[in-house]
Amino acid sequence: ASIATTGKSMLDGTIPTTTYTIDTASGKLATERTPEKYRKEISCGEYHTILTYVDKYNPRGAEPTSPEDDPYYTTWESSVQAYITKHNANLAENETAIETCSEIPTEEDDVHTKDNEPDIRIKTPNNNDEVDRSFDVEVDIETRRDFSRIEYFIDDTLITTSENDRESSITLPSWVDEGSHTLTATVYDDVDNKNSDQVSIQVAEEGEETTFRITNPFSNQTIEKTASSYDVIVEVPDVDGITYLEVIAYNLWTGTTTVVGSTLSPSSITTLSWTLPDEAEYLLTARASASSGSTLESAGITVKIENTTPAPIIAPVSEILPL
Repeated sequence: ASIATTGKSMLDGTIPTTTYTIDTASGKLATERTPEKYRKEISCGEYHTILTYVDKYNPRGAEPTSPEDDPYYTTWESSVQAYITKHNANLAENETAIETCSEIPTEEDDVHTKDNEPDIRIKTPNNNDEVDRSFDVEVDIETRRDFSRIEYFIDDTLITTSENDRESSITLPSWVDEGSHTLTATVYDDVDNKNSDQVSIQVAEEGEETTFRITNPFSNQTIEKTASSYDVIVEVPDVDGITYLEVIAYNLWTGTTTVVGSTLSPSSITTLSWTLPDEAEYLLTARASASSGSTLESAGITVKIENTTPAPIIAPVSEILPL
């Protein structure tokens, strides 16, 4: 048999909830300029005595306009708040605190703003310069906050990161072929405000042909961390020429690099088990050693590891006493 409902959440056994996103750098409400790394979604409950939501003389009617006028309100409300305080002070392992809506910020993120964007200009190479497979890049930057790093891209694919705010040496991966490409330099400050500049470059030499590629996950995929590991698949058509294969994960949020997995005997379809790391965005790249002695590298793909968000604790009405 179905359970009758009233349409009023409190009478139907649930607590009204609110979900909002904060910027963890500023502690204020996130905006469209807040980077993913600094966004945190919070669900909170409107935990109050039932007298806040229900007129005891007309339970299905409108909410009371002045619930505090009820002689029982103060006693009942203090009991609800005492329950929450006690619960949060005695959390068991892996138990989630009850989030209340009493501290929702009202101001918007004022750290990630247009005014705080750094400036960057690529000084060398100049637009349409011819470059070898290894070349130097010189930049001019200006930051309003502390400098963090510069990321360098070829045709929208990240190839290296530098903590030098003036110049860096670039070695093109083997997948970058001869001809025209776009070099982009993106500067970040300490809270990931960013800005970019780009030039066209003419690569003078052909790289070694790279035929392998990561086919799972696909680029820009989000992997929910519902399991401890994830299978990364690399297609290696010319497997006879490969003596070693590995996949590298570069954390785009922290700048750290780890090995996803490796093998001395790759097959045409190679599967490597990735022990899923912390929530962040990652650049995955396959690298191989060829029998000729050269090192090959696939184009990288970007994925995001996302923690599964536990449902907000909505304490059963029967637990928050007195009602």
